[in-house]
This record gives sequence, C-alpha cells and structure tokens, in this order.
Amino acid sequence: FFLKCLFSGVEEGKLSLAAEEGFYSDHFFLELLVVPPCRYRPINRIGDQMFTNGQTVNMQAVMKDSAIIRKLLALIAGEKIDKEEEAPEQMDQAFLTGIPGLTVTDKLYNIWVRLQTHVNIVFDSDMDKMMSEKYPGIRQVSCDFDQHQITMFLLLSLTNSSINHHSIQLNGTT
Repeated sequence: FFLKCLFSGVEEGKLSLAAEEGFYSDHFFLELLVVPPCRYRPINRIGDQMFTNGQTVNMQAVMKDSAIIRKLLALIAGEKIDKEEEAPEQMDQAFLTGIPGLTVTDKLYNIWVRLQTHVNIVFDSDMDKMMSEKYPGIRQVSCDFDQHQITMFLLLSLTNSSINHHSIQLNGTT
C-alpha cells in the first residue's frame, strides 16, 4: 500500500509482465544474490594465516541478517498464535540480545535497516561511510576489470544453466 502511494503505477499483488505498462513492487526486492565463483574471491593469505575474502564477508553478513529476520518474523507470528493456544512451544530467543531495540517490532525494523545496509555494501562498499573495515563491493571490483570482462562474466552467469551454483537464495536455501 505504501509503495502504491509513493509511486504511481505500482500494481499490488501482480507479477511484472513485459506486456503491461507501469512497474511493480517486486522490482524493489531481491530474492537471489548472485555470488561470483570462488576463483574471483580467493582466500587471502598472509604468512601462515588465512583470511576470508572481503566479498565473502559482505555476502555472509547479508545471509546472517536474512536468517535473523526470518527468526524474528517467526517469533512475531508465534506470539500471535500463542495468544490463541494454551501450550506454546518455546523458541530460542538468545539471538534477540544482539539486536538493538526495546520491542520485537523495533528489533525487526533495526535488523531490516541493517540488512539493507549490508546489501548496499555488497554492491558498493562506499555506501557505508561508518565501516572501519571496508571490503570491495561489486562496483569497486568492476573497476579492476575492463568493461568487456565484466560483461562476459555477467552474460556467462546469466546464461549458465547451473546459475544456482553461483547464487544464494535469501530465503535460506542454496
């Protein structure tokens, strides 16, 4: 409803079709996060120590936030169901302590904002000025390659029949 008021032309509850005019709210949300193959984000080695590549760290933050949001939504749905039932099943709520906010709704809002920040950082690490440890985003990595190499990489990724091997679904399955 809110997006419909903000943007004229947003249709509620319909999938986007090329034949129809306007645009739809599904354009604002990611269901898949494309992950470059490991050879493009190798493990960093300094002496005898090994460190995870920065892009992998950024993508792990997105996956972690997504999992926390799923838990919070399940907790909120469970609270509504528990009011109707007499013997509620207890869910582990230890993860709530690390999320800022007084109520579960506040925590959901704060983690949602953090998820959006982490998604922005995956694409462009300059989006977050507050981070002390910056790992390159897609935009920064693309400056290291010429435009032809990036276009070929994206075309290969999009046309590859096994694209699920190069992507992470945000709903928890790979």
